[in-house]
Formats: sequence, C-alpha cells, structure tokens
Amino acid sequence: MVFLLLLVRLSKPFRSTASWMEYVQDDFYYYLKVAQNIAHGNGSTFNGIVPTNGYHPLWEALFVCVSLFTSRPHAILAVQASMIFLATLATFLLSLRLFRMQKVRPLTGLAFSLWVALYSLRIFVQGMEVTLTVPLILGLVLVALRTEYWLRGFLQSLSFGLLAAATVLSRLDSSILVALLGAGLLSQAEIRNRLRPAHIAGVTLGLMPVLLYFISNEHQFHTLLPVSGMAKQLKLGLSPSLAPWRIMNLNRPGYFLVFLPIPLALAVFPWAARYLSRVQRVVYGAVLIFPFIYFSILSLRSDWPSWGWYLYSLRTGECVSLLLFCSLPPLRKFFQRTTVTCALLLLFLAGWAIWKWPVQTPELYAASMDLAKFASTHHGIYAMGDRSGSAGYLIADPLIQTEGLMMDRAYLDQLRSGRPLKEILNRYHVRYYIGSSQAPLDGCFQAIEPSQAGPASPHLTDRFCGKPVAAFVHDGRYTYVYDLTD
Repeated sequence: MVFLLLLVRLSKPFRSTASWMEYVQDDFYYYLKVAQNIAHGNGSTFNGIVPTNGYHPLWEALFVCVSLFTSRPHAILAVQASMIFLATLATFLLSLRLFRMQKVRPLTGLAFSLWVALYSLRIFVQGMEVTLTVPLILGLVLVALRTEYWLRGFLQSLSFGLLAAATVLSRLDSSILVALLGAGLLSQAEIRNRLRPAHIAGVTLGLMPVLLYFISNEHQFHTLLPVSGMAKQLKLGLSPSLAPWRIMNLNRPGYFLVFLPIPLALAVFPWAARYLSRVQRVVYGAVLIFPFIYFSILSLRSDWPSWGWYLYSLRTGECVSLLLFCSLPPLRKFFQRTTVTCALLLLFLAGWAIWKWPVQTPELYAASMDLAKFASTHHGIYAMGDRSGSAGYLIADPLIQTEGLMMDRAYLDQLRSGRPLKEILNRYHVRYYIGSSQAPLDGCFQAIEPSQAGPASPHLTDRFCGKPVAAFVHDGRYTYVYDLTD
C-alpha cells in the first residue's frame, strides 16, 4: 500500500499545470543536455564547443540510452519517476534484508526500513546520480557481510567486484567508502586466509570498469577525474572550510535529530562491537565513518557549499546506525516492544502519507524559459555560471558554463589565472553574458565567476556597466543579459 501510494504521488507532475522541469534540480539538465548530445552524435559536450566529462558516468549512461530513443520531456520525466520509485523500493528491500540479517523483529525491521526509504526518497526526487548510489551502497554492504557468498568462487567474487565498480561509477566519491570496505575486509586474518587466486582475479576483473573509466578520461579529456569535481576543488591551501558542512543544517532541530543517530552509533560502537561479528564491525564501521571522512576531505579541498544530494552518505549511515542500535540488547529490547514498534510504524507511515514530490525552485525555471525565448531571436554564444543547467538545456545556441563544471581542464587553467572575465569570454567568442542577483541592479553589475565558490578559490571578475539588453525578475531573483558587442 505504501508503494502504491508512492506511485500515485510520483504521477503528480503528469497531472500538474506546473512545468515538468520544475520537479528536478537544475544540475540534472547538465546530464540531460550532454546525454542528448552524445546520443545525437555530437560528442560528450554540454555546449557543442568544449568536450567535457563533468558528470558521474553511470547516471549519464542511463540518460544517453534514454536519449537514443526519445527526447520527449514527459518521457524523460517518466524515466526519472521510474528510477525514483525503483531506487526507493530497492532501498526499502535492502534495508529490510539487513535488519533480518541482524535478527531484528520483522515489524521493527519493517518500520526502520520504511524510515530509511523515506529519508532516501527526499534526495532521490532531486533527480541526481545518488538515486543509483544509495541502493548500490546498501547492496554492497549486504554482499560484503555475506563472506560465504563472495568467497565461494570466481563468479561470486566477480559479481562483488562488479557491484563495487557500479557503486563507484554511480558516484565517484563513493570510492572512499569502497576503499574503506576493502581495507577493513583485508584487515581480517580469517578473510585473508580464505582468499584464493580465483577470488582475487574475480574481484580485480569486476573492478576493471573503473580502471577503464579513468583510462578513457585521460585519453579523451586529459584528466583522470571529472572536471565538475575539479572545478570545485581549486581552493588554495588546505585550511578547513565550513562551507561544505553547512548543508547539514545542524542548527535546525529536524535536521539535527535525523543526523544525530550516526555520531551516537559511533559513540556506542565499542560496546556494540562485542555483539557483532568481525566482518560486521569493519563493514558497519566503514559506513559510519564515511560521511565524516568525505566531508572532511571536501572541507580541505573546497570552499564551495554542498547540495542536498551530497548527503547520500547520511542515508546509508542512518541505516547502519539503526542496525547498530538493534545489536545492543537493551536498545534492541526497547525497540522491539510492541508499543514502541507500533508507534514507530505509525510515525513513519504518517511521513509517507504526507510526502509529496515537491516543486523545486520554480523561479529558476521561469527565468530559464525567459532566457530561451530571448535566445530564439538573439543568436550567438552565451555564457552563464550559477543556475545554468536548465538555461543551457533550453537555449539552442552554445552556452559556456563559466563555473567550469561543464568545461574542460584548459578552462580551469584560465580560471586559475585570475584574468578579467571579459578577456576569457572573448577567447570563447561569447556575445551574451547572463548574470543574476538577489537585488535589483544599482549601477554596474559586478560579475564573479564562480559565484558559489568561497574566498579561498580563484575567481574571474569583471564589471558590466552598459544597459542589459534583457532583464527578468521572478520571486525577487533578477536575471540580466549583456551584449558584449555593445
């Protein structure tokens, strides 16, 4: 019944008067535009000019396959809705399986699994690659715990390696978790003693897609990592930045209470460990410390803010936290009391009942529609930084992504140079520059690219003092278009 209700809720955009584009995040359209260019034979490019690898490959490959058959907006949204549904269902079933392995009372496991699925659904609806990553990580945890399976023979080890590779290719920074899991499993003498050449060969062969991805990156784009990640990690020095951490909103009670189980689970880990097998200790421990290692690395390498889908590590961490609590006899007994279980079940069912697929930043898509209408009569090369996903998707003319997310290594070198923005735009023969602000124009427009980056990152700056050839305002957000030939 819960998942039938979810199907009904996911059909909302098809019955709504709102644009289909308002139901996913702006960054999804970077994926979609590149996918359509690849499918139509124009290469891996966002703007038709600069080859780019600014995406996570598995999610990109999915929409390349879709784009080979259709470019119809509602068909694309139907694929998104299907992926959200399947990912939520898989997250629920995999969580339920993990609770059963922990020998948790079925009704208690059902309640907790519904919560993990609902908590994950909140980021799945953003339309980003973590829709694949969360269920893949849970599947990887499940297989890692079943050593009797993946140490059975070559084919089983191969499937384990392929699952790890799929996890990494769905979201490349999940390689940190895969490395933690690998190191933890190999630290166990029991596992090392059971390893045979066939097992090592199977896992190694299964991981080959990751190696092939890096090789193809170096060959085609002259960089191992996606340029979108590199663009956000140009910060000078290694002094920690708080910007990536702020997405957790720990000053808000609701966010803090959802985050709290993970540090609590780490705090009680030494006591819970005595009730866990050695493999459970290393697997659960890896998943629990992964969010902190991940955001610590981000804070050292970047002073960009994080976005909602960056919190995918908290979803899997939440599941493992609940598993850990259920391994402690006093907490296990408490959670499995009928009154507590029923209360949790009713609470989580209420969450499902009130959930709706939210409209996301409608003013951004309204501005993008205005820009597309303007571009239909004003042709030339455009340039835009923040909020350019949907605009770049809708505008038929090329658009230079001035943050560097959809550019290449050469552009990042120019970004580091600190030259005037207009000089860089001139190199790409840009005619129209698009800027936005949260206040009306008062004199010259001060452009800072990338605008989201913090003070420790390099920026391209310039002033646009002429009258904009177009100006749009939606919900207090101002968008200006400047003709650089004026």
